[in-house]
Amino acid sequence: MPNPYEDFRILRRVFKAILLVALSLCTFAPSFAQAQSSIERIQGSMVRVRVHGQNSSDLTINQYGTGFFLTPDGYIATAFHVVGKDKFTGELVDWKMEDGVPLRFFTIEYLGPNGDVVTYNGAVQMVDSASLVELDVAILKIAGSSFPAARCSFDRLAVDTQVRGAGWRKGRSAIDTIVPGLVNAPDPADGERLRIVGMRVDDGHSGGAIFKTGTAVVSALVTSGRDGRLVPGSTETFVTPLHMLKERFPYNLCATGVPPPPPLEAFRDCEECPNMVVIPPGEFQMGSAPNTPFPDDASEPIRTVTISSSFAIGRTEVTNQQWLECVRGGGCSKDAGGDIDPHTRYPIHFVNRQDALDFVRWLSLKTGQNYRLLTEAEWEYAARGGRNSIFHWGDAMADDLAACWGCPGRGDTSVSRKAFPVGQFPQNGFKLYDMSGNVSELVEDCWFSNHQDAPSDGRARLYEGCSDRVVRGGSFLDDPMSLRLFARRIYVGGSDRSESIGFRIARDLPDG
Repeated sequence: MPNPYEDFRILRRVFKAILLVALSLCTFAPSFAQAQSSIERIQGSMVRVRVHGQNSSDLTINQYGTGFFLTPDGYIATAFHVVGKDKFTGELVDWKMEDGVPLRFFTIEYLGPNGDVVTYNGAVQMVDSASLVELDVAILKIAGSSFPAARCSFDRLAVDTQVRGAGWRKGRSAIDTIVPGLVNAPDPADGERLRIVGMRVDDGHSGGAIFKTGTAVVSALVTSGRDGRLVPGSTETFVTPLHMLKERFPYNLCATGVPPPPPLEAFRDCEECPNMVVIPPGEFQMGSAPNTPFPDDASEPIRTVTISSSFAIGRTEVTNQQWLECVRGGGCSKDAGGDIDPHTRYPIHFVNRQDALDFVRWLSLKTGQNYRLLTEAEWEYAARGGRNSIFHWGDAMADDLAACWGCPGRGDTSVSRKAFPVGQFPQNGFKLYDMSGNVSELVEDCWFSNHQDAPSDGRARLYEGCSDRVVRGGSFLDDPMSLRLFARRIYVGGSDRSESIGFRIARDLPDG
C-alpha cells in the first residue's frame, strides 16, 4: 500500500533540487552575463595569429595564438612563444633562412563588422626587441589606421583580483571566454609576471586579453607557463601585465599617433613573394664625377639627389620561380622569360617592360600592396649601398665579386655565356645581391642622353610617348666597366626582350 511519508520525502527532495538550481541561476547568471558582455565589447579588437613555415631541419611549423590591437595603427600584442618558439616544448624555433630572411609567415584574422572572419591580406612585420622576448611578448605590425584598438589599463593587478580572459581557441570561428581565475602572486622565478590560479587555457589562447571581471579593459595578456611553454588545460597560467609592456616598448600604446617602429631589415608579403629590404631615406651624389677615367657621358653631370622616404626593394632580381608563380596565377605571359628552369633560382630574363609591369600588377593585386619598378635614381641610390665608390665594394675590380664578361675569378661568364643563380656574390651595404652584373635591370625612367635637368628628388624622368627605357647594372654579357655604379650605357625599346635583361621590383611603404 502507498506510503504517504515516503511520498513526502520524495517531494521534499525534488523541491530542494529545484530550489538549488534556482539559487545557482541567481548566483551565476549575473557573472555569466557580465562575461558575455565583456567579450562582446572586446572581441572587435581581438585577432587570431597563425605562424607557419619551415625550421632548419625542413620540418613544418604551424602554430596558432591570439592577439589584440594595441593601437588603431595596426600594432598587435601576442605571446612570443606563439611566433618564436615551439610552444609545446618551449624551445626557440631555428627558422630556415633564405636570402637572410626566415621562412616564417604570419596570417592575421579578425572579426569583421558582420561578425564574419576577415583575413588580413598584406605584410606582417614583427618588432625586434629582446626586452619583450624576456616577457614572452611579441609586437606585430600591419598596415592601416582604423583598427578597433582595445581599451587598456596600466594599473597593477592586486593579489586576489578576479580576472577573466578572451582567446581564439584553435579550430574555433568565435572568440572564447577563458575560465576566470584569481591573481595569486607574482612568481619569484618570473619577476613581476603574474600567476593566475583557476584559469584554464587551451591551445590558441596564448596572447589572449586579460581583464578584471565585469570590465572590458585589458590589463594583461596570456603568456606561458613557468617553463616557457603552454600546457593546455592547466589551471595555473602566467600573464604579462601591460604596465610592464609599456615600460619596455617605447611607443604610445592604446592611443592614436603611434610613431613607427624601426623598419625591418627584410620581409616578404607572401610565401611566393620576393624578399624585400627596406631602404632608408638619404642623400647621394648621382652620376660620374669630373675627370673620371674612361668617362661615361650619359652619366653626367653629377648631381645631388635626395630620397626623402623609405621604400622597399627586392633583395635579388626577380627569379624564374617567382615569374612562374605569376604565370600560374594568370598575371604573366607564359611566352615571356625564355627557357625557364623552375627548380633553380636564376634571374628571369627575356622580358620586356610590359612583362615587368604585368608582374608588379599581379603582385600588387595578390598582396594589396603597391609594387612597381624602381626609378633610376632609386636604383643607383640602392646600388651604392651608402658608398660613394666606383663599385659597391670599392674602386677596383677583384676576384669573385660579380658576374660579367671578363670579371676576375669565378664570375667570368665569357665561356658560359649565362647568368648565375641569384645571391652567389657578396651583397652591398644595403644587403642587396647582384646590383652589379648578372642581368641588367629595367627601371621606370625614359632614356635621355645625360642627366642634365633630371629631377633631384628621386622621381622617374619621363616624357609623353616615351618608347626607350633605361637599363642599369651591367650583365653577364657586359665588360667590367659596365658594372660601375654610375654607368648607364644602354637602353631598350618597350617591347624588346633580351637574354641579358631582367628586372628588380620596388614597393611603397605606408606612412607610419
